[in-house]
Amino acid sequence: MVEEIVLTDMDLNLTSQSLLEKINFTWGGDEAERVEQMAAEAVDVASPKGLYRIAYIDSKSEDGVTIAGVTFTSRVLRVNLADAQRVFPFVVTCGQELAEWALKYEDVLENYLADNIMEIYLDAARDFLEQHISDNYNPGKISKMNPGSLKDWPLSEQTSLFELLGDVTGKIGVELTRTYLMKPIKSTSGIWFPSEVDYKNCQLCPRQDCPSRKAEYQEGLYQQQYQDG
Repeated sequence: MVEEIVLTDMDLNLTSQSLLEKINFTWGGDEAERVEQMAAEAVDVASPKGLYRIAYIDSKSEDGVTIAGVTFTSRVLRVNLADAQRVFPFVVTCGQELAEWALKYEDVLENYLADNIMEIYLDAARDFLEQHISDNYNPGKISKMNPGSLKDWPLSEQTSLFELLGDVTGKIGVELTRTYLMKPIKSTSGIWFPSEVDYKNCQLCPRQDCPSRKAEYQEGLYQQQYQDG
């Protein structure tokens, strides 16, 4: 059984002023005017979207799980879902509208600002989706995993995730490329799952100086918790 929820009208409470505060710009004069104009334009055109499903685990092997008939290969995912029966696979995006708007800016500063604005919308949309899951399905504390975030669960697993989610492109405008990346590029995908432990992919990733790091790398955690045997 798989139930689908499509979110195309997210009330993210983002205004041009809140965008400016999140960008935290310190420029003055003409540069400040450019930033303010871009923020106002972004609010007018932005239409972030999300899609998630309520899906149930069919079976679990040593190094993978099958969810609603689709098999995923990952020892970490398998261990994280050891006690789970219901999961929430998802894709969320800043939206084609904002991505197309950003393309018109080629100046280095404007390109940087447009990228920041799209990231802000993506983060807000992901938070909205997580809250929607919590409010409507009461899963308790949840964590997520994303294909490509760990060597154990490579980006190629996006194919299986999109298979599980169905017509992602038709419903929210996110396309999966031949190299398993998504368009618009400011999109993210993964599986939310119930977890008493505050799991984050970053805990298993040794990459230093990562701008997206959400938790410290915990050396030895993989061997202690996820290694077979």
